[in-house]
Amino acid sequence: MPEMDGVELLQELKVIGPEVPVILMSGHADMRTAVDALKKDVFDFLRKPVVSTELLKVMESALRRSDDLRNAALREAGESTNAYGFVLHSSFKEYPNVSVLHINSPLDERAAPRLENAFARMANDGILKNNALLSFKNVEYVNNVGLNYLIELDKSLMDKGHRVVFTQLSHKMHKYLGMLGYLDYFKIVPNYDEAVNTVAGSR
Repeated sequence: MPEMDGVELLQELKVIGPEVPVILMSGHADMRTAVDALKKDVFDFLRKPVVSTELLKVMESALRRSDDLRNAALREAGESTNAYGFVLHSSFKEYPNVSVLHINSPLDERAAPRLENAFARMANDGILKNNALLSFKNVEYVNNVGLNYLIELDKSLMDKGHRVVFTQLSHKMHKYLGMLGYLDYFKIVPNYDEAVNTVAGSR
């Protein structure tokens, strides 16, 4: 595979994930390269050596932009979007019986009580639909405490009459569940659109 420069790599990344903000760093790029990169939708361009505080500031801005774009997309597609800490709840006009729950947290001992509180608040607010689709696209870490919480959550929701489907498992989460033999324990539909159709067809 031929070597690519930063701008060429940026173009490849935008094909894979056009919504992902990219920060380009270079120790020898000139102003023309920087302008070219910005035209190709790089989030920011930093020259090496990079000051750590500057990099952190740019990364925080990039994360905020990513969150804004995701939330805007959810608002456009759905009738409501509500943030409950690490859980983003959305419901769709065309699927009034479905709650989509985006989990945006590692699944460990620190996150479990916060997620439990988030689901309790949603239940108290009366927004959880009969069919719950849980997306784990942004979960990059899970341990035994997090797994045990998922097992309890899955059982608790089903005991209350909800149908639960997991979707968009991150690579790390999929690998972890696979190693422990839990991929068949949960109802998992990897493709998001198929998962929506699966729960939307439930009664």
